[in-house]
Amino acid sequence: MSERPFQPRPVVIPGQHEQQLLRRVLRVATGTSCIARIVLVDDASRYVALVDSGPGEETVTSRRDTALHVVWAGDEAGAAIEVAVHGRLPVAPGDTLTVAAGVAWTYGPGLIVCEAGGPATAAGTGRIAGPTHGVETFDGYNRRTLCAIAPDFSLERWKITQPLALAGDAVVVNLVEPMALIWHGGVDLLGRGEARIVPPGVETVTLLPDGLGYALVLRSDPDIAALSRAFGAKALPEVTL
Repeated sequence: MSERPFQPRPVVIPGQHEQQLLRRVLRVATGTSCIARIVLVDDASRYVALVDSGPGEETVTSRRDTALHVVWAGDEAGAAIEVAVHGRLPVAPGDTLTVAAGVAWTYGPGLIVCEAGGPATAAGTGRIAGPTHGVETFDGYNRRTLCAIAPDFSLERWKITQPLALAGDAVVVNLVEPMALIWHGGVDLLGRGEARIVPPGVETVTLLPDGLGYALVLRSDPDIAALSRAFGAKALPEVTL
């Protein structure tokens, strides 16, 4: 059987009473009302999770270089992530803060964040990149934002208003209304807060939104030369760990 995109089994981690943003704001389809975290992908080469920061009390560290992409903030004027050594860093929806493996961070209250990382590593650099709103370019009428590049992954955000063709070997996370995922020989419906793994054997997939779509695309082996051509080599240091 030929390869095809597939949905990894999500792991829902229950939260406190305050942690209802993933249900109320993203409107993810799950039977749990209070959710601290939905782990969408967790394997040897990548990690993706949607997080409700709740009251902002949890300190987190990871064995992976990790991009913290702010999806939503209840208090945009006061939104922040505190990072060991670097202190309190103001953030806004659409911002991404990338932290090296082993660096601790604490979310401020009332945030929805997508955590996206590459493989586990024992050689953390201690560095951070950002927060940054990324660098942008357009593919037709679709806006492409490069949010982060680390040694073993890249994260992009797409604002989609027309069919978008993407190369395979990626994780696609849908942030808003359901959209179609089409490939040679099949079609799937990608719901709110859901992920699909597109294996390397799938040459191209097309995302087809119902109106306006927003998606995050994580790649474990980014093509730096292609990114340089698309965004400009001088822009890449803004988002590179």
